[in-house]
Amino acid sequence: MKKLILGLVCFLPMLSHAEFSHESEVSILNTGGNSELSTWNLKSRNDYKLSKSNYQLSGHYTYGEAGGFESARNWDAKIGYERHLKKGWLGYISEQVEGDKFKGIDSRYNTDIGAGLELINEEKHKLKTELGYRYTIEKHRNSIQADDKYHKGRAYIENDQQLTPTLFFRVWLEYIPNFSEGSDYMFNGGSSLQASLNSIFSLKVSYEGNYDNMPTIASNKKYDYQYTTSLIAKF
Repeated sequence: MKKLILGLVCFLPMLSHAEFSHESEVSILNTGGNSELSTWNLKSRNDYKLSKSNYQLSGHYTYGEAGGFESARNWDAKIGYERHLKKGWLGYISEQVEGDKFKGIDSRYNTDIGAGLELINEEKHKLKTELGYRYTIEKHRNSIQADDKYHKGRAYIENDQQLTPTLFFRVWLEYIPNFSEGSDYMFNGGSSLQASLNSIFSLKVSYEGNYDNMPTIASNKKYDYQYTTSLIAKF
């Protein structure tokens, strides 16, 4: 958390000269009667563009209850910096902290550094890929052992398309190998379709899947997924 706060303090004075954009996403599900279920999913992303630099601050919080008992609780906060170079190349560095009660993760710090390439950079179609190094410090829930520390890699690809003036499509894939523990690798991916209601609000339908070949809790399933319908505010 200290790294996250320090990074935020370093770039805040520069924001007065930056181009700012913000996106908030919320989805809420409540049912009653024979089936009692409540789920809240909140996401936020802020971008500050200054010349060829882009500063990012994002995070999410998910909480769920079923039959009066907690069934889901996970969160993350991330700060990042991206620098656009010549011929579509870019460099990036970021710091993320995340947690997931039902995966047995009290806190996980991910420090990323790497490079990316914009393969397609058109007004209605963008395709980019990233390749980098990740250092992870992970603390398990209810564990008295020392924090686990891992050297990892990261490969990422994202495709964005503006299908019509009001319809936007995105699909992405991410592979995270663990160099310290070869059998502990992860695949993440998702797709979404977003329809604009007006200049600020949109509706989004999305799917996201996460595969962990070596879960923190050995009895847990390796694959988690979620379907979400959300209201988005962007300005």
